[in-house]
Amino acid sequence: MLLLSAPKQVGLADMEEMFNSCFTVIETSEWIEKINKKEIKKGPIKELAETVYLLQKNDREPPEIAALRQKNHVLGAMLKEDIKMLVTTMESLVPGFMTLEGEIVSISVKPQKFLEAVQASTNTDIPTEFREAYQRAFE
Repeated sequence: MLLLSAPKQVGLADMEEMFNSCFTVIETSEWIEKINKKEIKKGPIKELAETVYLLQKNDREPPEIAALRQKNHVLGAMLKEDIKMLVTTMESLVPGFMTLEGEIVSISVKPQKFLEAVQASTNTDIPTEFREAYQRAFE
């Protein structure tokens, strides 16, 4: 389940649902299989990285989620919670490259380097049976 959480964008609310509704191994297996079949929603990773970097470089204030939504129309169409989930997913996929502290998002490298790290992590660090899901979600 843990390996599916990033590409399938499984958050804490989803996990809480599982813990509150699955009481047997069969129920848990069915819940995980439902998540496994879930349509992969590709997030705007490139837009996120570029916008965070741009604001971080050109603004005197650290980039908050509200500022990201205002600066980029693709991010502006997303809910704050969806952006938080995307950043949290990136934190776990490529640790140390992007962080979320409250509402503040930061990136430690240029966007191209970040995107290369995301691509590399989906090609090497993921077991083969999950690799396709990661590549579709984070290409």
